Amino acid sequence: MLAFELLESGHKVSIVSSKEIPSSSKVAAGLFNPVVFKRLVPSWRAHEFIPILKHKYTYLEDLLRAKFLYSVPLSKLIETQNELELWLKKKGNDELKMFVKDDIEKVHISGIDQELQMGGIEEAGYVDLKAFLDAAFIYFQKNATVVQEDFDFSQLSLVTGNPEYRGIEYDALIFCEGYHVHQNPYFSFLPFKPVNGDVLTLKIPSYQYAKCFNKNFFLLPLHDGNYRLGATYNWSNLVFETNDDAKNELLSRVQQYIKGEITVVQHEAGVRPSSNDRRPILGAHPQQKNIYIFNGLGAKGVMLAPYFAQQLAAHITQGKTIEKEVSVERYYRLQQSL
Repeated sequence: MLAFELLESGHKVSIVSSKEIPSSSKVAAGLFNPVVFKRLVPSWRAHEFIPILKHKYTYLEDLLRAKFLYSVPLSKLIETQNELELWLKKKGNDELKMFVKDDIEKVHISGIDQELQMGGIEEAGYVDLKAFLDAAFIYFQKNATVVQEDFDFSQLSLVTGNPEYRGIEYDALIFCEGYHVHQNPYFSFLPFKPVNGDVLTLKIPSYQYAKCFNKNFFLLPLHDGNYRLGATYNWSNLVFETNDDAKNELLSRVQQYIKGEITVVQHEAGVRPSSNDRRPILGAHPQQKNIYIFNGLGAKGVMLAPYFAQQLAAHITQGKTIEKEVSVERYYRLQQSL
């Protein structure tokens, strides 16, 4: 997303990225949901981020001649009296009116043998990240320089002031490494709190529901007829390898409701690059001012990336200010104490 912003502002871009390095973006469900269900409040600044998200991905669909943005309403299962009372109490709040439907629906879903009580959420959906990344890669091959390799820090020189990599001088170097930032000698001081997660792609012949079913899981209908089931959260098992316990946990959750045959088409795992305060981290290194970071988008990367890529690009190219809440400057003291 950041590379698109820089190219659109007329700058030349070189991308160094290895296909061999695992990335959470390659396996994430790409779901965007404007509401935090536990407290039934809007997700952080969802009113700002959702319109920008839709505008940007729609623009990129036209630019890349690919389809990857899908609007999918979300249905929250309401089972207890406390859940019902919370929903009825908060649904009319001004901050939720844009997202929460007024009526609670009683629905019968093919594949589930009981009537369910559902609260509806609008302005939700998903980005097919594989389709997006594949189309973006083709575009960058034609409009930028793409180097398919691991970034080699031994080839980075800062003697001239501007970063020089493999003998080529650049105005700026931006690290967008996700979880792998812990191996970066310039930004490893930052307090990331990464979290592992597993997600399944399922085939469920008996089940048909055009909305994203949410309880203590999400079951997202895909455009190809399959469903994405997710996701687990594990703060200790920080690997990109799938976990059978996680798979069985997810299946047991959904099998409380769906009794028919379920086939696991694909099982994937990633590590979300979350920060300790759950806010993105962007901006310049405290000493090396032409070296930047764009990271910490966590589980909401699809929703946050369009807005903050635009902000960081404007900071680098026009000197515009980065919001304090997301600026890397809030952590400068940690680097200075080392």
